[in-house]
Parts: sequence; C-alpha cells; structure tokens
Amino acid sequence: MTRIQFTESVRKLLNFCYYHGIQVQIDWVRRSTREQEHLFRSGVSWTMRSKHLSAKAVDLQVIENGEFVEDGWQYEAMGRYWKSLGPGHVWGGDWNNRDVYHFEVK
Repeated sequence: MTRIQFTESVRKLLNFCYYHGIQVQIDWVRRSTREQEHLFRSGVSWTMRSKHLSAKAVDLQVIENGEFVEDGWQYEAMGRYWKSLGPGHVWGGDWNNRDVYHFEVK
C-alpha cells in the first residue's frame, strides 16, 4: 500500500470518528530511526521495525472533556472500522502487547 492510500484510509478513520462523536488527536505518524531507537530502548516500543519509520502508521488518542482517554469503547469501535477498510489494515489493539492507539497498513 502506498502512503497516499494509507493517508486516504486515515482520512476515512478520522471521518468515522467525527460522525460518531469521537474526538481524537494525532500523536505520531512518521518517526526517525533515532526516535524509534529511543522509544525501543526506553521500553515504549517493542520493535525497531515500526511502520512509523515508513509513515504507514498513525497513533490516535481519544480526547473526552479535554482529557486523554487511555482505553475505552472508542478505540474498539475505531479498531473494528480500521480493519473493515480492507486487508492489510492492522490495529494495535489486537496485539499481545495491546497498543490501542496504533493503526497501520502492511
């Protein structure tokens, strides 16, 4: 999948959030190798093969009443929708090390 196609999928996800009253903010899209190394060494990330390195992943944070929501129904709804966009759409909430904020494409 190209970055343009990925961007189109993210637009669809943001529209889904808007129409379902889910307020989100973008946290990460592209990371440098240096940023990824720092996150990996500090235990925030579990891999050096992150899709953020190729800008084919986005981390979205749900905001409710001005506060960051760490886990909730919104992420489950967003994850189901993201995966419905087609093969290769991966939601981090399905991983053993859950990352509900993470949406990527293969």
